[in-house]
Amino acid sequence: MQKVLAASLRGDDAVRDFCRRQRQALLAESRTLQTMRRERDQDPGAAFTIEVAILRTNAELECVEAAEARAGQRLVDLAGPSATASSGLVAADALPQPARSAASHRGL
Repeated sequence: MQKVLAASLRGDDAVRDFCRRQRQALLAESRTLQTMRRERDQDPGAAFTIEVAILRTNAELECVEAAEARAGQRLVDLAGPSATASSGLVAADALPQPARSAASHRGL
């Protein structure tokens, strides 16, 4: 959802456009997964993997809906370090090297 946050910096239209394109891609993925589920229903491993992928896709669709509902809101504040400090967040460059590396792998 970092892309939604980035789009929010460009305004409402950018968020709505991103959400529209993301929804289209996720719905296409969902259709493909539904077809795969029907074709591979006799293979327990494949059926489980496909079911997990369907759940993930549905969750991403819900995130898109939530983002679109907030299209008019500023989701990111690019204020200086004092805003970060007052929010209780720690900037990645303030972390020790091992923690910074772990944070970047988690998308922080």
